[in-house]
Amino acid sequence: QTRDRKPATQEDSALTYESSFWRWATQHPERRNLTSDESRMLETRGTSILVTSTDSLGGYTVPQSFSNVLENMMKFYGGWAAFGQMPDTIGGTLKYPSLDDTASTGNIPGQGTASTVLDLTFGNVLFGDYTIDSKIIKISEELMQDNRVGLVQSIMTDIIPRRLGTAINTNLTTGTGTNSPYGLTTAVTNSALTTAGATAITQAELLRVVYSVDRAYRDNGSWMMNDTILGYIRTLEIGNTNTIPIFTPNGDVVGQEPVRLFGYPIYINNDLAAAHSTTRLPVTATKSVYFGDMSKYKVRTIGGINMSRNDMLYWAERSVGFRAFQRIDGNLVNANAIKYLLQA
Repeated sequence: QTRDRKPATQEDSALTYESSFWRWATQHPERRNLTSDESRMLETRGTSILVTSTDSLGGYTVPQSFSNVLENMMKFYGGWAAFGQMPDTIGGTLKYPSLDDTASTGNIPGQGTASTVLDLTFGNVLFGDYTIDSKIIKISEELMQDNRVGLVQSIMTDIIPRRLGTAINTNLTTGTGTNSPYGLTTAVTNSALTTAGATAITQAELLRVVYSVDRAYRDNGSWMMNDTILGYIRTLEIGNTNTIPIFTPNGDVVGQEPVRLFGYPIYINNDLAAAHSTTRLPVTATKSVYFGDMSKYKVRTIGGINMSRNDMLYWAERSVGFRAFQRIDGNLVNANAIKYLLQA
């Protein structure tokens, strides 16, 4: 089968990676009809595992539109996009330099007395390069031929982003640091306070959390909590007799939901502790709320999101495999920047 030819126009000659990628991903190799320029462009954008002589065996970096979809899905399932992004191009262990000189101060030397020496003490925070993948989705060639609902596009713009996005957010939130990233709940070790009630949070306690974080980090502070905990905190304003509202007034809402608490942005992360499924109250002995400068939790991404289609792995079954992965790690580079609220 050959591609129908027509007189070239300026629009035709302007090859786009996105259009070539989608034809490569959704069509059988015999029906792709990629030009030599398009194949070369895909191979140029390929990952280190690309087999240039057989494009169906390699993996390609996905086009920007797919990356945006993945980012949106990860924002929906969690709040890791609020963290400090630290793109990298080469894997391996990365040493991030750190310095805490806040306990040091100057003095007044006596007249004619030499100034004393107080050296800086540096440390480093280690970042790895864990590969998180979507697992393989296997589709029969018969189904790919017969479906009329954009099955492959749905897999690549909905199912795979959801799988990858949820896995990344979970690992960056609750990862233990052993064969996984140091998740936020593992890396943040400083408690702002413990609530007086085992299943309650007061407005005063929330305000104390804010002021438990040093102003150097508080000025760039934000909240992170489960959506159900935010729902509980909103009930605190019902029948409120305090003169200062806890949520920012003047219509600063998204979908009729406030986006600021005591003037600080709120990020929803549903991998954090949720409210009780029946009472809808905070659960005892859980870290229910986090506050601080979230940009001090750094997320290292190595390369981009990688998508691969394999027409040969399941050749005997007449099936095609799809998979996406991203190399990533996370860690807190300043222990004073973020604190948690602990339920009694």
